[in-house]
Amino acid sequence: MGIGKLGISLAQKTTSWLKASGKTSILQHKPVEAIKIDGLHYSPGFPCDTFQITNNFYLSETFIKSLTNIKGKDNIDTARKIKDSILYRMGYKNPEYLKLGKNHLSSVFSEQLEIGGNYNAERGEILLAQKILDLPKEELIPFLYHELDHMDKFVKLYKGIGEESFYTLISKMNKESFFAKVLAKKGFSYNTTINFDFYKNMSQNIDISDFNIKKWHKAVSEYPGLSPRLSDKYKYVNNPLEVSAYNVQSKVQKILGLPTETARDAFPQNYKTMISKLKNQGITSVKEQEKIIEHIYTICGMKNMDDKLIGLYSKKINGIELTSEEWEYINKVISKAKSDKKYSSVDFIQKCYLETESYIDKKLLTEKEIIEHL
Repeated sequence: MGIGKLGISLAQKTTSWLKASGKTSILQHKPVEAIKIDGLHYSPGFPCDTFQITNNFYLSETFIKSLTNIKGKDNIDTARKIKDSILYRMGYKNPEYLKLGKNHLSSVFSEQLEIGGNYNAERGEILLAQKILDLPKEELIPFLYHELDHMDKFVKLYKGIGEESFYTLISKMNKESFFAKVLAKKGFSYNTTINFDFYKNMSQNIDISDFNIKKWHKAVSEYPGLSPRLSDKYKYVNNPLEVSAYNVQSKVQKILGLPTETARDAFPQNYKTMISKLKNQGITSVKEQEKIIEHIYTICGMKNMDDKLIGLYSKKINGIELTSEEWEYINKVISKAKSDKKYSSVDFIQKCYLETESYIDKKLLTEKEIIEHL
């Protein structure tokens, strides 16, 4: 699953926040979009991903570092060659059956999510956005490990429960996915068609004696998939499928000398606490809870980026038109923030969410209340 570098940074969104009126209704999206996602993402409307290996030979430091020497005729060919090398090391005799192509889902669902990559469990295929393929190999490799982790679990689950049960499981996951609902709103229906030839070939000679079928069947059946809603995102990052894939990704990043943080670390660590405190204040609607968190987080982000932005935002939500000089200042701040990694860092994101919680404690739940308090 994974969404490598999915998400839009707080800096990139500030201009649109300021241009929007104080009655904006894009409430579900911004808490997640504000996060700088560092892992690839699964697309559960189009069945998906996960994996676990019976031994750790494929995770040896020497092997992982050797992958950086692989070179193909172009970026996607390089990714395919690295993918095949990892699969061989994992014990798969026919890695060519797992296709790797370019991901175009982001354009289809651009209103909701920007998808960096996913493992499509129906077709037996990994799809990566061009921006992921263009990354240095040291950054690409952890994303591939993430998606291969997903693939491995689906292949082993298929072998453990058989075709009929596997089809039923994937169909259920598709039907309940965020993407299926988006398609339905656009007037499309989604029917599950599984490439069983892929699973038959990939599962040959694969040992599942140590594979916990019950655990991973439950994980897939409860998998919420990628969604812009924080409530779904909470279930997503805590599902065993994602926990496994992100743990592998983090370990590979460490071996390659990269920061070990992933998308899981960017999700608000105090999410449950914020929700609990809102419930104690009588706010039980999930939609309203996320709207409040989004608005407060937006203000906290701008405040920590540049104090002057709060004043300009205050003018905007009060219906005061900004001058050309003020817009010039905003664009200057945004331009600078886009190039400053601290505004998309886990530390910055978690700091903003902790401040969001502090305003909830004070029962300052609207933009105007918070700005007046400031």
